[in-house]
Amino acid sequence: MVGFVNGLPLVVIELKKPGVPARAAFDENLTHYKQQIPALFWFNTLLIASNGTDSKNIFRIVIVRRG
Repeated sequence: MVGFVNGLPLVVIELKKPGVPARAAFDENLTHYKQQIPALFWFNTLLIASNGTDSKNIFRIVIVRRG
C-alpha cells in the first residue's frame, strides 16, 4: 500500500500474512520495489513492514538543497 499526501508517495506499507517474519516483507518486496520503481522512494519518509503481530518501521529524513 502507498499513502499519498498532496500527490507525493510519503508512506509505503508492505503487509505479510501472520507467521511470515516482518523482515521478509522488507527483504523480499520493499528491496525489489526500490530496484524496480526508484521514484516511489524519492519523497518517501516512512516504510512500514508488518505481519499483523510484528512490525518494522523505518523513518527517513529527506533533505532538499536549493541553489
